Amino acid sequence: KLSLNDLHIHSVEALLRWNSKNGIVLPNEFMALLEETNLITQLGYKIFEQSINQIIAWQKMGFNIQIAVNVSPIQLDDPNFVENVVELIENSKIDKSLIEIEITESTLIKHLDKLTKLNKNGIKIFIDDFGTGYSSLSYLKEIPLSGIKIDISFIREMFEKKNFEILRTIINLSKILNLKVIAEGVETKEQLRALKELNCDEVQGFLIAKPDLPQNIEYLFSQTLFYQELSF
Repeated sequence: KLSLNDLHIHSVEALLRWNSKNGIVLPNEFMALLEETNLITQLGYKIFEQSINQIIAWQKMGFNIQIAVNVSPIQLDDPNFVENVVELIENSKIDKSLIEIEITESTLIKHLDKLTKLNKNGIKIFIDDFGTGYSSLSYLKEIPLSGIKIDISFIREMFEKKNFEILRTIINLSKILNLKVIAEGVETKEQLRALKELNCDEVQGFLIAKPDLPQNIEYLFSQTLFYQELSF
């Protein structure tokens, strides 16, 4: 996730892949099965553990990078979810703000109490794929959110007049509510420049970096020249 304020990378998103004997398998091919069998709950804690360990490893290299972890509604159904996540982070001694949780709009109201507890414990919460669900705007002021991630569908067609105005409105509303705004799926320089002009906070997508192993993206953390050339 590239910050459009200082053109540095301060956070990344943890993406799940299955490294099978037949090659890399993407989540859309196995996530439903994980949720149906409830294996997603056990695996979810492993993802938190691995993310925390990666944060510690990067800190030892001099990088204070946040990691965003996607959380399934099935994981939040676990009555001990909040306590387990908080315990994992506290035992690691890292700053809790370095772990970000991404949830879908449909998860918000059902798990409001747990999300509130996470927020009170210093863990940041973001709505993923914002604009594709059916959330009432009133929820944005009631739920303890740190920010929203604008769905890729708005970015791909952002230069169509209606989409551009919707995008502008989402960003302006988020600013009023003091929410960070992240644009997903940025693939062109034109999109990047327009989002900066619209006062979007962060962007992610293939223009910035493609999904890769941690050791293959570390060089990006101290790099700014490339992004300056992209933006201006």
